[in-house]
Amino acid sequence: MNKPDSNIKGKNTPSSPPHEEPIDTFQALYKCLKGVPLAQSGQMQEALEAFDGAIELDPSLASSWYNKGYVLTAGGLYKEALEAFEKAIEINPTFFHAWNGKGYTLYTLGRHQEALDAFERTIEINPSYAYPWNGIGNAHMSIGHYLEALETFNRAIEIDPKFALPWNGKAILLKIRPELETRAGHSAQQSFCRAVYLRQKYTQRFPLLTSTLADSVGQFNLPLLALQILLEMAAKNNPEYVSLYDQTANECKVPLAILSHLDSSPGLSNMDRSLWNGIVNYYHGNPLRAFEHFDAVDSSDETNLTGQYYLILSLRSYLESPDKEISFSLRQAEDVLKNSRPDITVEQIYYAGQIFCLALNWEQAMLCFALNSRHLPSLYMHHLCLRKQNNHQTADSVLNTILEEESLLAKQGSCGYMSFASLPEIDPALPDWTKNIQFYAHFMEIEHAVMEITKQDNLQRFPAYRELMQYTNGEIPVQGKATTKQARTWKFSKRVNNQSADLLQP
Repeated sequence: MNKPDSNIKGKNTPSSPPHEEPIDTFQALYKCLKGVPLAQSGQMQEALEAFDGAIELDPSLASSWYNKGYVLTAGGLYKEALEAFEKAIEINPTFFHAWNGKGYTLYTLGRHQEALDAFERTIEINPSYAYPWNGIGNAHMSIGHYLEALETFNRAIEIDPKFALPWNGKAILLKIRPELETRAGHSAQQSFCRAVYLRQKYTQRFPLLTSTLADSVGQFNLPLLALQILLEMAAKNNPEYVSLYDQTANECKVPLAILSHLDSSPGLSNMDRSLWNGIVNYYHGNPLRAFEHFDAVDSSDETNLTGQYYLILSLRSYLESPDKEISFSLRQAEDVLKNSRPDITVEQIYYAGQIFCLALNWEQAMLCFALNSRHLPSLYMHHLCLRKQNNHQTADSVLNTILEEESLLAKQGSCGYMSFASLPEIDPALPDWTKNIQFYAHFMEIEHAVMEITKQDNLQRFPAYRELMQYTNGEIPVQGKATTKQARTWKFSKRVNNQSADLLQP
């Protein structure tokens, strides 16, 4: 619900106002119906006056009391709202909407066990109503019944797959108890992105409010999506959220500057512009916007396997099924492996392998990566596939080649994938500057393959590794402890940093 609105003032509840005129049920219904669209359009004071007017004409209409409770809840007057819901229940004990409203107000007032009882009474009356199941999940989570909370959030989603609120609740739950992610089958971040996606796609009677999202978005590593939400609610001017806004805006300055340069760069084709926009959005925490760009790439050229790969990743990031896209991209990848297309490039072969990896087809992936014997990201992925196939002897041979390549790059002062210190600087003033965006994309794509190597205990047996350690002053991720957030700290030229301050506009 919205934050309290001190301008919403209702008459005392539940004592019925004195009414000297005869009860006029028809006029009461008319006033009540008149108040509903007012409430839906946000005209809460006018709606409250309509519902109070209906109660004056006929205090026995449960719907008038319920709607009054809803408006009072929206205004943050929870105690008064609770009294109105209880009056509606007194008139009609099977009015499940009123029971749900009572549960919500009790939950908001911190009376979690009483809220649980009210929600459970709601589903006794109507077990196919999704909202109380979401309420039960929130109440269980507040009490510390985490497994029960997960089960009831899932039940709410099962009843109404378009319902955004339980996805947001589940995201908070999985953030609190990450050990439940395996049981849930997805991460807290994916659940949160799913909530935002459903909120954007579907209009609901009780939409997932921006303020509700803002209360939880800071818990997730989604800076560009967080900024979008905070700008939507004008958080910069809200004392409650201004600190979060400032922190998020600062984190987003550089990616926003890069996006601005991509949009204005005259040397890029529309497809390349969409591709790089998508990659920056994806790796800086707005997979929904990223999907739009990768979908545009797919529409321009459905044989572009980079776009296909990231289209699948974007869909997975907010738990939208990518089955159709995977089937299509696998056919494209098979064509690349058969060398049946004249336009095959090293990058196409590499992304064909990555697509096979998404389908857990390690053998086909390994064949693709083996074709790119001088392409370092492909070598990393080839090594990973060999390890998954338990072909350790060949994996060691590939690993030795990787270490030799990394050592040579370090000796030359060039960029490699094993040392954070060697990451390149992105400078839009330089020719072919988007190649460094591509480098960062590869860096993130193979991060798990790099970690598979650096966590090994016996790397010192390779002379090339010992040389690499000398050239990089030992700045190699130790035992696979690097974090995704650290890896995503892209380096940008000072020109980009200086130009980013004026880009934070709604």
